Amino acid sequence: MVASSVSLPDTPPPLTASLSLLELAGRGNSDALSRWLNSLLAEKGLYIKAVFAKQKPLTLHLYFLYPASREALLGVQGAVVRMLSYRLWTLNSPLICQVRVLAWHRGNRSLLWQQSLRIKTPANLPQRLQLAKHRRSQMQQRRRWQVALVGGMTTTGLFAASLLAHFRNSDVETVDAASIEGSSMPSLVQPVTPLLAPMMRPPVEPPRPHYSSADVPAAFRGQVVYSVTPANGEKVLALTFDDGPWPETTEEVLTILERFEVPATFFVTGRQVERFPHLAQRMVMSGHAIANHSWTHPMETMDSETAIRELEGTNRLIEQATGVRPALFRPPGGNLNTRLVDYAKRARFAVMMWSADSEDYYVSAPLIVDNVLQAVRPGGIVLFHDGGGDQQATVEALPQLLATLSRLGYRFVTVPELLHLAQSDAPSSTGMPLEQD
Repeated sequence: MVASSVSLPDTPPPLTASLSLLELAGRGNSDALSRWLNSLLAEKGLYIKAVFAKQKPLTLHLYFLYPASREALLGVQGAVVRMLSYRLWTLNSPLICQVRVLAWHRGNRSLLWQQSLRIKTPANLPQRLQLAKHRRSQMQQRRRWQVALVGGMTTTGLFAASLLAHFRNSDVETVDAASIEGSSMPSLVQPVTPLLAPMMRPPVEPPRPHYSSADVPAAFRGQVVYSVTPANGEKVLALTFDDGPWPETTEEVLTILERFEVPATFFVTGRQVERFPHLAQRMVMSGHAIANHSWTHPMETMDSETAIRELEGTNRLIEQATGVRPALFRPPGGNLNTRLVDYAKRARFAVMMWSADSEDYYVSAPLIVDNVLQAVRPGGIVLFHDGGGDQQATVEALPQLLATLSRLGYRFVTVPELLHLAQSDAPSSTGMPLEQD
């Protein structure tokens, strides 16, 4: 294995109050990484022992603590690996690139399975480039041996096969489970088997009704809505995107949503729809909801007449481009103390806010993922941006978020469908009182 371009410290930094657990884990402290992973995975019946070593991949010894058959534990390998890969990715550490996972069943010395991972983050790009160069060199060396050995005697052929097998398996370690499993491992209190759920075939769902942005229940018209409580307790979630349509970014977001078959709600500005009407049309044709986000995205105060023009002009243009006249409005910047909100309430728009802010307008993709996962709740509304500037971080984070939230049991709906799934009692309107001219 090639030496990493970012070397581990001779002595891992001790656990001190000056550095957080995440910082220590990202800097190569095995104890800190083990503690952090166990704090996230203990409830799933897993225990991790992380081992950093120079010039070797990060090794994670994983123990299933709950009773289950070997076949069942082999069946959840993919789910466990995806979960670990995501957590390691969020660290964005230059030391975490090549990772080996060794899985054991607690109390059994036989290795269940092992898998090698490659974690791709901006921080470890130099290391990945060096590893790729090393692999190319290794492959060229193998080809030279193959050419040199082809056509030889039987004994030469056997030697070549052994040599090539050595090249393929030279980085495989033999690990003794008994040397790792220590007394510090948590004891099994109750059987925990949440990871067996992915083995069950999901039931076929009946087709669901489609609601456009004009189909808003009367109970929500003229109200400010941050989230709802689903009447059936279902884990539903509405993803929303602001400030588009935007060239390239909106197209990429739409493509990702189509690939995952996820509906969303786009709060568009009139001036962007005027420039890119085909993107607004694609939103509606793809089954997404389209909603009003004003014409110019004004952040300053304005008189009532200007506010009316901002909202009604945008609604008319959206209807001309897509055939949908929205009854949903989101105030620019989430500012409820404006004439825009005043008119939207009087015109019986549902004023839509959010319950989970991705903060994608200034943070990186891993932080976007963490921000959303920490804040999502059933019936929640998630805020993203597909316009207003460079939103490549949103594009990078979206596939990971969709996959993770799906594994957590969430179903994605548009905002109109979310409102139709809410409990029958109407939400209360909230916000600061409006200033007078």
